[in-house]
Amino acid sequence: MSIFTYEPGEYQARRDFNYVKTYIRDMALGLSKTEGCSIQEAEQFIRNGIRDGNIPFHDPTVYALKRDENSDKHKYKTTMQGYLKEVQRNHHIMAPTFTAYLHPKIKKSELSTFTEYNVNDRNAKKKLIKVHKTAGRPIQAMMADNGQKNAKENNNSTSGAMVSRHNPIYNRSGHSTLTSVCRTCASTANANTERFTVGKRHFMDVDTVIHNILNVLGNMDYQECERVIEKYQLHYVSYEELMDAIKMSTNLYWRSPNGMARIEELVRTLTPLERTIYLYTGDFYHVRKFNEYFVRTFFDGFVRIPRDIRAENPDEIMKTVDEDMAMLTAILFNPELKTVDKKGKDLYLPTLAPGVKELPTYNFIAAGVVWIENHIEKYADFIRCFWRNDCFPMETGQMPDMVRTAVLGGDTDSTLFTVWSWVLWYAGELKDSYECLAAAQTIIYLTSMMVKHYLAIVSGVMGVQKKRIHQMAMKNEFFFGTFTTTRRTKHYFAMGMACEGLVYQEPDMEVKGVGLKNRKAPVSIINKADEFMEWISLQAYKHGSFEIMPKLKEIAEIEYFIYSSIMKGSTDFLKLESIKDASIYKNPMSSNWAYYDFWEKVFGDKYGHVTSLPYMGVKLNLDLVNKTQVNVWIENIEDKEIAERIKTWLETNKKAGFKSLILPADIIAMRGIPKEIRPIINIRKIIMELMETFYIILESLNFYLIDDNNTRLVLDDFPSLFENPEDYKQFMDNSIFGDQ
Repeated sequence: MSIFTYEPGEYQARRDFNYVKTYIRDMALGLSKTEGCSIQEAEQFIRNGIRDGNIPFHDPTVYALKRDENSDKHKYKTTMQGYLKEVQRNHHIMAPTFTAYLHPKIKKSELSTFTEYNVNDRNAKKKLIKVHKTAGRPIQAMMADNGQKNAKENNNSTSGAMVSRHNPIYNRSGHSTLTSVCRTCASTANANTERFTVGKRHFMDVDTVIHNILNVLGNMDYQECERVIEKYQLHYVSYEELMDAIKMSTNLYWRSPNGMARIEELVRTLTPLERTIYLYTGDFYHVRKFNEYFVRTFFDGFVRIPRDIRAENPDEIMKTVDEDMAMLTAILFNPELKTVDKKGKDLYLPTLAPGVKELPTYNFIAAGVVWIENHIEKYADFIRCFWRNDCFPMETGQMPDMVRTAVLGGDTDSTLFTVWSWVLWYAGELKDSYECLAAAQTIIYLTSMMVKHYLAIVSGVMGVQKKRIHQMAMKNEFFFGTFTTTRRTKHYFAMGMACEGLVYQEPDMEVKGVGLKNRKAPVSIINKADEFMEWISLQAYKHGSFEIMPKLKEIAEIEYFIYSSIMKGSTDFLKLESIKDASIYKNPMSSNWAYYDFWEKVFGDKYGHVTSLPYMGVKLNLDLVNKTQVNVWIENIEDKEIAERIKTWLETNKKAGFKSLILPADIIAMRGIPKEIRPIINIRKIIMELMETFYIILESLNFYLIDDNNTRLVLDDFPSLFENPEDYKQFMDNSIFGDQ
């Protein structure tokens, strides 16, 4: 890690809230470029301008609350600079909300002790999960998984508890502090991923571009950068190439000839070295674009590890493997791991079971770890120059507005991103191969190392203790072969290949979102939806494309089966609801009890009476939304006695119609749905509710069905499935009332 990150103490030493000094440094560089003066002259000009008021400077007044020795809060007035100086002078820990806390050396939080215990406990149990899975102990793995979930929930619950005034750990600022830190983590990861993997920067306005250029150049060691560029014979970036790279990002947010002219004015003054330094800093995409041989050779060192190397001390080597290296090596050595005879069990790299360690595979993997470390060391000067620096991604506080290319989604503590373009570049195609997997994990590992460095910078600025500088981290937890997003928030399905160094012998499907786990549907439909998601993932992973029409027909067949089943009187696909005694309800005729009364007085004599209350009923969505439709329905009923009883009941109870009915389940199970009711069932709505998961999945394939009126189903396009053409016409009409 020392190649990718500073020593912990260096992050603390970089804590500097003197934003005026940074402003003067960056603006002086820009002024010297555009006006042709020295940096010293420019700095003096700016300092004089601030002092004399010619350059407006506003140090805003702030009001803060401070606790005394008795923990009582007192309001006081200061300035922003004054507040920040006080925070730094007293070594307070400051959250992104600007809330400051006493340093643990002064007063340690009891809650932090509780949290730390749960973090350690969870980490230990998560390792146990992998150990048990590797050893083929599923029950023990499940128990360890339950334990880590409990530890996670214990910690997560503290945030909500701090919001409640009636809780002993009530802390008004605690929840916002936590969420701000989480947002900062996710935003930092997202911004880094976009810049590092696809060369995109969050250039929301002209000033952001200019400030970013000046900030990067103001933080870099020109002499060292030039040495590295010359050593690896890297391409010097031209004016046109840099402007193209800038416009690739600015075009996502704004178009302004005048604004672009300001940027061009600055860029024209940059030397080839400065242009190159700026573009290559934290941006591996543009390094690859202009230096393909260099980057490919760099990748080859990870992907093309000699298979005949062996280690003399494998156990000692494997003890040094951290979580990031474990995930990397789990993929790079995937072919060897899969040859280990584990009877289909998943394999956890750092803790290979007894017996495996004696195999040549284990010795080779240990040697491979050393190979990777030595390969990274070869490029240490490049990494330290262009990646391990203080050039933090711009505008991380505005990330909700960022147009993302690589980042597919994220949450408060995670980011999900794709590296398919890197795989395609390296391997030439997307396919199920070692080369593709290894290339993917290589760029993921490098991206993760960048995130580790930037989060340590954040921790240093916050004032976190040296020993905890890397505690705020985002590790490479999951590796997905395919990841499918949907239009719904937090709804996705993915094909897991590995997790924290645990290599799956068979892909493990991960499905998130209640819409993709439609538990309202019967198990048979749920299973079919799961099979559909797995089929899409496997086809995309193995072939890159697939034919959707055969699957559409399968979905239509499921819809037709639901349709025909209900129209034959079956209740297999209908929801159950309870009907209780009238005394339970405040207004029985406005409750479910009214359905009982309707059945007893209209259908009881013909189809059977309910023996006792309460009972379970099957719910039917209907097409009776107005009086006209009710009259048409009654007129078309062959059994005129039933028709008359319906009319009488509606008039007696002053009901215009029904949006739904609940029929006694036991009777319907024996007799089926009465034929008088079947024509008014809103069959399309029922099908759509049951098949919702399929429609969400289809939207990910650009096949859209869902609308407010439930007007379209897949079955609409497959008339051949209907045995009777008249049935198809009625189905398309949706009811006896004609076209809708």
